Amino acid sequence: MISYRHKSNFGKKRLIFKDSVKKMQEMTFPKTFNNYDTSKNRTLIAPHGPDPVFFGVRGEDVQTVVRGASLVKSSEKFSGYMVFRSNQGTGDHLQNELDLNNLRPFSSGYMVGHVAETPKIIVGGHVMFSILKSGKKANCAVYKPTGLTGIASSLIKGDLIRIGGGIRKASKTHDRILNVEFIDVIKLEKNSVLVNPYCGRCMKHMKSRGKGQGYKCEKCGKTSQNKILKKVPRKIKDQLYLPVPSAHRHLTRPLQRISKFNTKIEFDDSKEWFCNSI
Repeated sequence: MISYRHKSNFGKKRLIFKDSVKKMQEMTFPKTFNNYDTSKNRTLIAPHGPDPVFFGVRGEDVQTVVRGASLVKSSEKFSGYMVFRSNQGTGDHLQNELDLNNLRPFSSGYMVGHVAETPKIIVGGHVMFSILKSGKKANCAVYKPTGLTGIASSLIKGDLIRIGGGIRKASKTHDRILNVEFIDVIKLEKNSVLVNPYCGRCMKHMKSRGKGQGYKCEKCGKTSQNKILKKVPRKIKDQLYLPVPSAHRHLTRPLQRISKFNTKIEFDDSKEWFCNSI
């Protein structure tokens, strides 16, 4: 539902009460989506420019978005509204699998592959890595505002993932890159590190005796020649990870809409889908 401003308010700052938007989302969930980002305490319903749109409410049906709009409080009254059926929140732009042999600039979709190397954190807190499929690599970037950098940096070589996003064109300093919009972990690789051998009698790790001389328990004197593999618990799970709501594109499908499809929505005179004055 998109509401419009009185002409006398064009270009003026929108004064929408943040707490009312938060309350609206809580009262209408899960029938509305992406109207308020609780992680950043930020409203997502209003544009910032001088255009005639006042605010919009994203939701599943006519009644819900109209009710949601009625719960939004402001010092300004909107002049009217209209409800549109759109593909926002559908993920339509990421339905097609990308061809790693032909990554076209500005195209969008998804790809499946194994993480090719340990992800790197670069200046600004962004994370870079690449995935490998059938011997072909694709470079990927996860930007800090998405809230996905912690997930990306926890990936290791060999993890099988499905990722989606848009292809950024190449420049003099970098190749084409997939700007990641979601990370779907399919299968995690086991993560192990070499550590000093463990003394089961004294319940502590042995100390090195020097290069090539093995290891020894300082308490009981027990010795061992080689380090041992220790399993390191993974910080992430086999699941889908999405950006924080404020980093969603209009078409991003939120978690509450996964596997949900509105097959039939009709507009008729029994529903308040249009109002030219208020």
